[in-house]
Amino acid sequence: MAGTKTSKVGGKNLKKESKEQKRLRLLAEKESFDQCRKLLPIFGGILLLLILVFSFYVNSIPPAPLQNIEEQKIDLRDFTVEQLEEMVQQSNDEGFASKIEEYKRMLER
Repeated sequence: MAGTKTSKVGGKNLKKESKEQKRLRLLAEKESFDQCRKLLPIFGGILLLLILVFSFYVNSIPPAPLQNIEEQKIDLRDFTVEQLEEMVQQSNDEGFASKIEEYKRMLER
């Protein structure tokens, strides 16, 4: 029982490991460290490849076409009367302006 002495550290009784146990523990740590050193570059490469593929995919998607406000189907109930008046002033389309004016008259009833 030469290698099984106990020491009191921090109020706990801990067994000291023997030289053979320490050697086996260090050997297991070294083997696991070597395995990680082999696998981490592979996982890093796979992650980089996935990021690149995703960025190429996102770049290949065409942007959505912009629609003119007059061409959009707008729910006029979402706007206040002041906002509607401003939209009439800024609009170049008479049909759109007349729809807004008609809606405002309907609100006043």
